[in-house]
Amino acid sequence: MSLMTVDRLRTTFHSPVPLADDRCDAWQSAFAAQDADSLAAGLVREDEWLLIRHLRLVARWRADEVDADVGQVWGKALRRSIDEALASGADSNCIRYSSHREAIADMLYRSALGERTRQWAWQCMGLIERADVDCGGVLDSGVRQLLHSPEWIWPVLQRIVAGEEATAALTALLRGMPASAWTKLFAACPQTVPYARWMGDAIHGASPLTEDVADEPGMRGSPAARRLLVWAQARSHFVQRHVATLAVLLAALVWPASGSTNEVSRQRARLAWARLAGALSRAEVAKSAKPSPSHATPTPGDLREDMQIEPTQKPRDEHDEPAPRELPKLPDTTAWQATRHAGLLFWLSRIAASGALEWLDQQADAPADGLRLLLRELALAMDVPDDDPAFAVFCGGTVPQAEAPLSIADKAGSIVNQWSTWLADAAPDLPEPRIATVCKRDGRLRLEPGWVELHLPIASVDTSIRRIALDLDPGWLPWLGCVVRIHYDE
Repeated sequence: MSLMTVDRLRTTFHSPVPLADDRCDAWQSAFAAQDADSLAAGLVREDEWLLIRHLRLVARWRADEVDADVGQVWGKALRRSIDEALASGADSNCIRYSSHREAIADMLYRSALGERTRQWAWQCMGLIERADVDCGGVLDSGVRQLLHSPEWIWPVLQRIVAGEEATAALTALLRGMPASAWTKLFAACPQTVPYARWMGDAIHGASPLTEDVADEPGMRGSPAARRLLVWAQARSHFVQRHVATLAVLLAALVWPASGSTNEVSRQRARLAWARLAGALSRAEVAKSAKPSPSHATPTPGDLREDMQIEPTQKPRDEHDEPAPRELPKLPDTTAWQATRHAGLLFWLSRIAASGALEWLDQQADAPADGLRLLLRELALAMDVPDDDPAFAVFCGGTVPQAEAPLSIADKAGSIVNQWSTWLADAAPDLPEPRIATVCKRDGRLRLEPGWVELHLPIASVDTSIRRIALDLDPGWLPWLGCVVRIHYDE
């Protein structure tokens, strides 16, 4: 369902004869009575926002027309004006956000660089109270929004990190947002909280920061980690000022901490710190080995660090100021993938009720990624192929490669047997094998870090599954650090 809102409507009626007040009021009521869903059909998908600052609308009708007909004429003119505004491509007047997460990431990035031209849109979305606050106040509002909805934190931070190369978003936010704000966000985000806890102890001297730690394949094999380390090596002096924050981000990029033990998180945080320190050391060695030309050409990284939005100058003999320079957009971090085993994700809502999380906490010898290993063994026990995209989503985004202890494999088999018995009692009309019947169904996955949407055709609704509420939204799963939503599309 779409919701169309007109914040302010300025109407001028032109008529060859004077119009009675009650006639004008009736027309205004006819405008308001138009079906917002029909007017907005096809403009936005669920959760998406389309914000238009100014819209000029012209419509004609006879003074003696029926009010309902006048309303329809106005509604058609409104939709036509919206389409024309979108076709113009003016980002300053028409802004589209796929979600609150994208809007907050954009708000943090632009405000950190001093841009205020989109504050009207953020006010309409309820992200800030008014459209004339300083950029520091907007950053504070963005942090409060994220702390109120912690399921948004990791998707937003991932957009910022992914956007560094094209927009300098990470650089801007490190410079513009105080360390205390980063600490609060890390403490509320399941992917970062154990790393942030250890980093705080380390900074205050509770743990050595230079201790040698063993490398792990995850750090060497992570493209996101390699990009961040290359970026760090190119900007050593800047990174030194933010090394604690960057170490937490680096560790969480490689090993989202949900489900890992405190000791494992501690070791991985140390490794991230050590890798950053190594990148800075290599940068210093390279810098000392290179001659220093008197007129060195600044690199793109240097330009990004110094990037600021300067106030525009009013041109001579002109009454209008030029439009402010438009910043580049943050890259989209979402991806679509097809799955043949969409129903596997239905079982995420049953994990907590199975007692698996409590059982795992009680295992003194649980491996580093015990939760993800258990999830992998559950998916394998349900005969889902490990090359299906739903398999990785079920494991929390990445499939662990380590061998699972026998105790975890046995526990997974026991849980699947319990689910099979439950299905036989609760949904006996499902074809056998019932677990496979639930899991094997076609769908599309809309993926972004920390957020998954499963889209299924409406024709695939199974009343047996719906009756036992197995295909309801799992929603926010803090133990997995992810939101999982299920949609049936028309």
